Amino acid sequence: MATIDKEPETGLASLIRKESCPEAYGWRVVGPTNLSDPLQHVENIRGFKIRDDDVILAAYPKCGTHWVWEITHMLLRQTTDYEKRCKEQVMLESNGGIARCEKEESPRIINSHFVFAHLPQEIIAKKSKIIHVWRNPKDTLVSFYYHYKSVIVDSRFTFSDVLETSMADK
Repeated sequence: MATIDKEPETGLASLIRKESCPEAYGWRVVGPTNLSDPLQHVENIRGFKIRDDDVILAAYPKCGTHWVWEITHMLLRQTTDYEKRCKEQVMLESNGGIARCEKEESPRIINSHFVFAHLPQEIIAKKSKIIHVWRNPKDTLVSFYYHYKSVIVDSRFTFSDVLETSMADK
């Protein structure tokens, strides 16, 4: 039987490979790349203790999480003072995020880009609030493209790569 050689992936698909990510609860685990055990990390997040006054800010990356976090922070603290600390400090799935979130004063604003199945299970039982941020997918892709072009020094991918990769679900 003849074998067909698969063409090597180029562009963005070679940088981001969802197939290489483990799966938990029907969803791929895409998160910090420096985790030794991503599946255990998901379990730790699912077991995270939620408080009744927590606000969970859930959004796909580059959907405007930062803006909503700032507005929510100002509303909860009843001040228009700018929060000097960045929202990534309370990003639940970030490396060390669980420990930082546990130390936060109530009411906490907890950020996540994880799907609902990977979020703390107590969200359902507690009286916490969930803010789910959506954005036009076209705007999200443009924001994703320019963000990663600015943070990845050797960025060989083009906007066409981003578009094709997202459409192909790679």
